[in-house]
Amino acid sequence: LGHYTRIVNVLTENKEYDLNDELLFLLGMSSTELGNKKIALHAFNEIIENHPNSEYQNIAKLQVRVLKR
Repeated sequence: LGHYTRIVNVLTENKEYDLNDELLFLLGMSSTELGNKKIALHAFNEIIENHPNSEYQNIAKLQVRVLKR
């Protein structure tokens, strides 16, 4: 709901937590909205590499292609 900065801060500051695919997707989309391609690409690539059965797999691949343009 527009709290992109807060979402990114919470998800990136808590390094002791392993983010699941849903939280990685949220991080990626929020980072994209803020224009932070580096964090967004990292989050989407984490989904692609570490969550092969995720429902976010296809969207993550699409987002990576869009962000690399």
